[in-house]
Amino acid sequence: MTTIMTLYSELKRRNVLRVAAAYIVSAWLLIQIAETIFPLFGFDDGPARIVVIVMVIGFLPALIVSWIFELTPAGLQKEKDVDRSQAAVTQSARKFDRITMLVLVLAVSYFAFDKFVLSESREKSIAESARQAGLSEALLAIKNNKSIAVLPFVDMSPNQDQEYFADGIAEELLNELAQLEGLSVAGRTSSFTFKGSDEDLKSIGEQLSVTNILEGSVRKDGNDVRITAQLINSQTGFHLWSDTYDRRIDDIFYIQEDIARSVAGALSIALDVEGRNDLPGTGTSNVEAYNAYLEGRARGRVGRADQAAVYFQRAIDLDPNYAEAWAFLGAAIGVGSWNQPPEQARATQERGRELVVRATEIDPNFAEAHGMLSSYQWTRGDWVGATEFHQIFSALTPADIPARIGSANIFARVGRVRAAIEIEELIRLIDPLSYYGAMMLAEHYAQAGRYGDARAVLEKMKTLSPATDPSVIMRRLFMAMSENEPGAVREFLEKLADANPSIATIARSVLAEFDSPPADILRVLHRVYDDETEMTGEGRVVTASLAAYYGDPELALESMTEELRGNLLRTGRLWYPFFSDMRKLPGFKVLADEIGFVAYWRTYGWADTCRPLSDDDFECN
Repeated sequence: MTTIMTLYSELKRRNVLRVAAAYIVSAWLLIQIAETIFPLFGFDDGPARIVVIVMVIGFLPALIVSWIFELTPAGLQKEKDVDRSQAAVTQSARKFDRITMLVLVLAVSYFAFDKFVLSESREKSIAESARQAGLSEALLAIKNNKSIAVLPFVDMSPNQDQEYFADGIAEELLNELAQLEGLSVAGRTSSFTFKGSDEDLKSIGEQLSVTNILEGSVRKDGNDVRITAQLINSQTGFHLWSDTYDRRIDDIFYIQEDIARSVAGALSIALDVEGRNDLPGTGTSNVEAYNAYLEGRARGRVGRADQAAVYFQRAIDLDPNYAEAWAFLGAAIGVGSWNQPPEQARATQERGRELVVRATEIDPNFAEAHGMLSSYQWTRGDWVGATEFHQIFSALTPADIPARIGSANIFARVGRVRAAIEIEELIRLIDPLSYYGAMMLAEHYAQAGRYGDARAVLEKMKTLSPATDPSVIMRRLFMAMSENEPGAVREFLEKLADANPSIATIARSVLAEFDSPPADILRVLHRVYDDETEMTGEGRVVTASLAAYYGDPELALESMTEELRGNLLRTGRLWYPFFSDMRKLPGFKVLADEIGFVAYWRTYGWADTCRPLSDDDFECN
């Protein structure tokens, strides 16, 4: 013990401890500055890492020098030559103390500046870097000619009644190719935009940002099927591969797999026999069940979920272990809950969820079923559970567009709008003509205050959908309200009243008083809200939006709470700028906790407009 105390006293006497403290604080400050400054000049982590290494290596030599030498007014002198009785020695020690304190003050000042000034801009920079990295990755496949669009196959059957079958074959091929690592596959929505089009392949390739196009035809006559497929380089027009299959319908699974493997081979995409790039297959060996499944998918794509459910049930009757049919039956039944009263909707959703669970029991690796369960979880207010199911979905199909859409969907609904935008911008590269993708991206741009970007996307949507689409009109209305443009608000309210009968009463009531003071308009809104006993979900959201816009956040919260307590499908509307005052109300905290947002935020990250104040409190703006 005496030896330790003696060593400590000697270290203190020789100012070694002072030098160590000053060195550590100075090194920390230099490292923080390097990490902040170097990226501004385009450097990666290398230079900052060198600074850390140099600081670590220099620590011991600095201590050795402080042990051997003493800083005096005459300069560095060996410690044994210094007269400790001189006042100058004491002054040198005090200088070290002052230097250490100065560096410490600088370090604390820098920490505060970094925390409260640089932090947000750096996070934005990191997010932008990640986004650009994702864009680069997506573009790399295109530049390397490893990109493809699968166009709808043409129905060449004698009775022209096999369109669903031809579309199904093309979609199944697209899904199989989308699982292959190293191959960028254009989204189905964009690819199927060219169904029946006589546009040349070069133009299609340019619009879809792909180098290669797979097209073909199907001729089905009884149990005989002829499938022709050809892979073409859209830039040069050269045929890379083609084949014609004259087979019995029982061979359809072999044909699909052979086409997928042939395309992969022609594009030099390695197929791993150990499963890394294995083709997923169709999920059944029963041709009749598969045919019913394809017809169900075709009905579902045109909004006939009730008819789709009949075909999926037929597929299950023919093959009880057909996981895909179970999952899509559950999804089709769930769609029916969208316009049902709350209690009936919850019962319908629970029935649909049970069917999807059955699919995962049959095939735990059927990715889309986990995505469907994710959706069912958030409709129950379990956003943490929804995220966990979605993580399984994404792990099984990391590059799949539906998986990415699911991620963006959850982010947007819980208020993490900037994170949703980053994903949706990547999706737009792969699925540039997707109407749904464009609509959601425009909405989230507007919620983030990026109105110019939102308008650009909405302008692009004119080529993808009718100008009278109520969904587009409603988003334009919300954007006009966010930017506080009364003329545009009137214009889109008028259009919405004509396009959507379910909210015509609300819209026309407000329009009748549009030039009146806000207090008069709010009285009209209160009257309509109180009188409409059968108000639809969209009606409650529009009522809340108009109430918030005209300065009544309490009515806005009441209307949104009534809607969201019965149906969580419209949670994504909460994040428009005009709801800012509503989000500040204590009642919004209660609602956010009630519908599962707070549990999610504390687990996975807070909404862009909310932040924690303590372990049991938070605020939003």
